[in-house]
Amino acid sequence: MKDFNEIRERVERLNIIDDTLFQKMAEDIGFCEEMISTVMNESVKVMQVIPQDTIKNLQGCSVIVDALCEKQDGTFINVEVQKSDNDNHQKRVRYNASCITANITEPGIKY
Repeated sequence: MKDFNEIRERVERLNIIDDTLFQKMAEDIGFCEEMISTVMNESVKVMQVIPQDTIKNLQGCSVIVDALCEKQDGTFINVEVQKSDNDNHQKRVRYNASCITANITEPGIKY
């Protein structure tokens, strides 16, 4: 077992946008409500959170979203945090949103 002080030092160096810490914090619905409400500048009631939700795509790239939150009205919010700026974030957001939509849409529902 690792020394407690070594583990504590590692944890103290983490930032909220580090995957490990964000994943743990995203398990808390209250944290997600506050974060989303702050970003959207409106009160948001979150009913369910799935941290590190994996969405399989058999025809293309599968995705892992940092936190998929379902609001009280049944709509979903994909929360993504990024440390780096070496990616086409807009393309990634569009792709992730399309995978989420395809995954949560029931067959036969009209668009």
